[in-house]
Amino acid sequence: SLGGRTKTCIIATVSPAKSNLEETISTLDYAFRAKNIRNKPQVSMISKKRLLRDFTSEIEKLKSELIATRQRNGVYLSNDQYEEITVQSESRRILTEEQNARIETMEVSLRNKVQELFNLTNNLTMLRRDNDSTRATLDSTKDLLFKTEAVLQDTREMLDDETALRKSHQETEGRLKNIGTQLIST
Repeated sequence: SLGGRTKTCIIATVSPAKSNLEETISTLDYAFRAKNIRNKPQVSMISKKRLLRDFTSEIEKLKSELIATRQRNGVYLSNDQYEEITVQSESRRILTEEQNARIETMEVSLRNKVQELFNLTNNLTMLRRDNDSTRATLDSTKDLLFKTEAVLQDTREMLDDETALRKSHQETEGRLKNIGTQLIST
């Protein structure tokens, strides 16, 4: 924490990457606010009474350990030390069990994520294959359409030519009919 009776130094690390822009801005904002915090460091003075009290309790503890050791052969602990070690051991056991449970949960989650990634990868592969086959079909259909349009254009040109030819035939027949009618009437 910042403040108190100690000197404090802050090192703000930032990234030039565009993807870390939000974190960089947040870090710089915090560093700007933190630099305005003023501390008044003072030498910590422990009173003589407190120091004597601490030493006295340590001496009493060592005396009780010495008495426990002299009364028996081997290494022995006082009841207080035994209870303290037992409590620490129990708390470590509970902490270990909690951490093992967390690890197991994380492993299950990891397995699920790996399976999900595998499924997504398979789906992506199938979609890519479908996309490739659809593109191939589209390309062949475009080629067929191009050829069909060329044939249609040729057919339209032939139809236009035939229409023009029929029209000229009809005009010629009409003229011949008129000439025939004039020849018959003369």
